[in-house]
Amino acid sequence: MLHHSCLLCNSTHIKTLPSYGSSNLVRCADCRFVFSQRKPSEIELLEYYKKYPVTTACQSTITIKRYNELLDTFEKFRKHNNIIDIGCGEGYFLEAAKKRNWNVYGTEISDVKVSICKEKGIRILQGRLNPASYQKEFFDVIRSSEVIEHINYPVEEITNFQTLLRRGGALYLTTPNFGSLSRMLLGEKWSVIEYPEHLCYYTPQTMSFLLGRAGLRPISIRTTGLSVTRLRTGIKGDNKIPSRKDSIINDEKLRELSENKILLRMARYAVNLLLTSCTLGDTIKIMAVKV
Repeated sequence: MLHHSCLLCNSTHIKTLPSYGSSNLVRCADCRFVFSQRKPSEIELLEYYKKYPVTTACQSTITIKRYNELLDTFEKFRKHNNIIDIGCGEGYFLEAAKKRNWNVYGTEISDVKVSICKEKGIRILQGRLNPASYQKEFFDVIRSSEVIEHINYPVEEITNFQTLLRRGGALYLTTPNFGSLSRMLLGEKWSVIEYPEHLCYYTPQTMSFLLGRAGLRPISIRTTGLSVTRLRTGIKGDNKIPSRKDSIINDEKLRELSENKILLRMARYAVNLLLTSCTLGDTIKIMAVKV
């Protein structure tokens, strides 16, 4: 099946994106949103995500540190003490939140991951987020990290977030940046472009447009990170693009190195400032509040 109108603004003025035709990517001429015109069936998606890897290893100290830095920013939004992680995986972030006395909730598709979360004492529901499963305006904070690019009903998803978030509460959302330097260098070889795993491709502008339509006001928008592994490959013009898994492993090693070296840590901070100012970072990180 094919989409014949924009997933954000419903415009029918959509055109195949030059040089990305084999990936089924189209761009809306009105709001500039990029998405896969091809629409996967529910069976196709279920079969794909059954093969998704499960991470049972302990999280690195750096990752746990980042979780707590993020939770620090959530403290000013704590009122009812309820937080939910959409697509929470094995529940590592919620474990960190639980240690800080948040009431933790999550959603997840995978049977195995749901079971892992239940063993950790996380209140979790399987499948798509259903606002009827919770009280209206129940959550102080909603986190959705690297999830929204997987779905082709973004307006419905963000509207559900708005319904469940209390007035003044915060939504924290991350997603790959289609306007990143990596994507510009690698083009259609950018490994984020992968059907049916990723169906929507955002920029800070299209993400702000989506949130604004639902009554959520962005208060912080950053584009951070740059996969050195992928960038090196792109500059060399190598046709062999490393897998996402290999890139993550190699970049994690660099991250650990920079974390332990003051000068490298300062350099990383400066690079992220530059990437954010130019909106060229690999990942969009956006904080919004319900108005």
